[in-house]
Amino acid sequence: KIRVVECKDIKAAVGEHANKADAVPLEEAYRRLRQAAKDMFTIQKIDQPKATYKVEFQELSQTEEYKDYKHLQSVYMADTVTVIHEENGVAIKAKVIAYKYDPIKKEYLDITIGNFKESFTDVSRKVDLVQEEVSNMPSSILDAAKANATSLIHSGFGGHVRFYPDRVLIMDTKEEMTAKKVWQWNLNGLGYSSTGVNGPYGTAITNDGRIVADFITAGTLSGNLVQGGEITGSTLKTSNSANFVNISKQFIRLYESSKVRAFIGYYKNSRGEIQPTFILGGDSDQTGASGAIMLYQFSDISVKSGGIGITKGLDGNGYLNAASLYFSQTGNAMLDADKMIVLDAQSEMRFKVKDQFRFYRNDNWIASIGTSSGGDT
Repeated sequence: KIRVVECKDIKAAVGEHANKADAVPLEEAYRRLRQAAKDMFTIQKIDQPKATYKVEFQELSQTEEYKDYKHLQSVYMADTVTVIHEENGVAIKAKVIAYKYDPIKKEYLDITIGNFKESFTDVSRKVDLVQEEVSNMPSSILDAAKANATSLIHSGFGGHVRFYPDRVLIMDTKEEMTAKKVWQWNLNGLGYSSTGVNGPYGTAITNDGRIVADFITAGTLSGNLVQGGEITGSTLKTSNSANFVNISKQFIRLYESSKVRAFIGYYKNSRGEIQPTFILGGDSDQTGASGAIMLYQFSDISVKSGGIGITKGLDGNGYLNAASLYFSQTGNAMLDADKMIVLDAQSEMRFKVKDQFRFYRNDNWIASIGTSSGGDT
């Protein structure tokens, strides 16, 4: 049989979806489609037949003849068992999803085993937002989260609570098989599932100290180690002391005694081009403070160039000034100074040139020194 599956949440930025905000490049769309197809087999098990089995039996432990025999095997709700179809050579894993119990005789009459689910949820969770310090977070974000939680809890009427010796279920319907929104609390933890009692439980607190959630909203989140595929926020600060690293906007700032001592980041030059920059020194939070050592790269019209020097702060147009040694990938080099250049040597100073030396004053050529073929001046 052939089944057509639509992945409506995956859109390639082509054709009618070219300008949609949730569209991705074509190659990325292909990658997501391949992953979705793989998940259908590894997670949703679409290649396995959906089946339900009702097993009627006599519980021997409740009979006089076998009451002293050891229990060799027991199954409980949500346990997984393997059903073997010998005639087809197929083994199907299924869960215990229902049972019938006689409270007078105190024995189980039958159990129902099935592997079907009406909907599936991707169990691979992604940490979307983890923020170690959110002291600068607008209060409206936290207040909105509190208001939303309060509203949800106050409006939580109409649920159904079912108590078992080993667990408590709070469901949106009376029957477990039809429930979709389920809270379950047992010895191992507390969890919420939006797809029924069989899970997955995407929001949970477990007895090994773990919290599973898509979003965590907090005023301050403290911990020894924060791990995640992506950490986002307006500012990341490594410590509450006077010495710390601050990541904000396009810069990484290193603080000592609450003063900025180094920058790593980029500026834009007068042509609006990105200029990667490293600044060492300074005693204020002014980016590009006068007197700091600066190493930078920029594009000189058509070639890549760079320089090293002492910053002079920002000019009247807001661009960074620097007295520096300038060099480019074409082989040009220039030493730039506003006042004077002093070359001092204890014994000998040599200048080497292939053709000739030229001297300028205010961009006007005033003299030159050439060399003969024999090297004489």
